[in-house]
Amino acid sequence: LLSKGESKSSLTVIHDVPIESEDVHIVYRLAKQTQYEAIAEQDFVVLLDYIVDATLKDEGLIREIISRVQKLRKEVKVIRTDDILVYYSIEAQTSEIARVVSEQRDEI
Repeated sequence: LLSKGESKSSLTVIHDVPIESEDVHIVYRLAKQTQYEAIAEQDFVVLLDYIVDATLKDEGLIREIISRVQKLRKEVKVIRTDDILVYYSIEAQTSEIARVVSEQRDEI
């Protein structure tokens, strides 16, 4: 921001090309290769852990199942507050889907 009486001027000039503040983008990188990604906005930096672990995979699978159930409810015009019974069949009871469904049955 410019105060009263100040004129807009370049931050610097490189090879006779003026560089303005809107031309500058700061990228934060961690010195060591880690599982974190740095994202900067205005006056703060956020570190995101982008490693997908088993818990995140399970959450994603549950969300996918819930999404499919919701699409079926919409297809048959059942409103969200209506109670329904969901029947399902999984061929391999040792599968990842069977495990997640049995653990998160109430969520679905």
